[in-house]
Amino acid sequence: AMLALALTGLCVGAAVSERKRVEDALEKSESNLRHAQQVATVGSWHVNILEDELSWSEETYRLFNLPREMPIDINLVEKYIHPDDRATFRTRWAAAFSTGRYEYEHRMIVDGVTKWVRALAQVEFDKQHCPITITGTVQDITDRKWAEEALRQAEEKYHALFEDAVVGMYQSTPDGFLLTVNRALAKMFGFSSSEEMLAEITEIPRVNGDGFKNPEDFKQLLETKSEVRDLEYEVRRPDGKQLWILENARTISGS
Repeated sequence: AMLALALTGLCVGAAVSERKRVEDALEKSESNLRHAQQVATVGSWHVNILEDELSWSEETYRLFNLPREMPIDINLVEKYIHPDDRATFRTRWAAAFSTGRYEYEHRMIVDGVTKWVRALAQVEFDKQHCPITITGTVQDITDRKWAEEALRQAEEKYHALFEDAVVGMYQSTPDGFLLTVNRALAKMFGFSSSEEMLAEITEIPRVNGDGFKNPEDFKQLLETKSEVRDLEYEVRRPDGKQLWILENARTISGS
């Protein structure tokens, strides 16, 4: 009896130690997950459709700036979505119950501040193809969206400067094939628009200039020096008219 009692005590002690080890490992795993979500600004969420329950990770609460103890549901989420994005949200959310996948980038208004988030989710179905759970993520992509908007505005500004310049401007491949020309250059060569010029000629018809005698010499000069400054040369327009041009150009290498 004493031996049996000792063995039982050992078994109980071992079971308690194993349970403590598993609990510690689980706590560490959850802590690592929380930290990873915080670093990546990615929150997770889960919907039990049968029980009509929505649960969020700690990072998701942080994105919405809500306390952990606050009850949440899909109606609360919709209130935070920007009014102009709600209709699309409803459409995509409803479609997910058929397609099995939800994906949407939209704006949120949190404490008066507009944020951009990207939500992804996968729907789980039972054998009768009835949705039972939805598991997803939500990521703060505000910085990326602002960067994209800044880039778009910069490109629009560059395009306006390019098109409205009073001097002729162009972009070409290294071998001289024209990619873009502005209105001033098109007019200089006798065309009514940039599109008309690009449709009629493939490269600037350089004839003779300071340091070169033909177009191939100009390409070699630009390739050797990477730029040309105040280069004068003669061109012959498609209508036969001859012009003298003063050009500044440089090559741009891709990273």
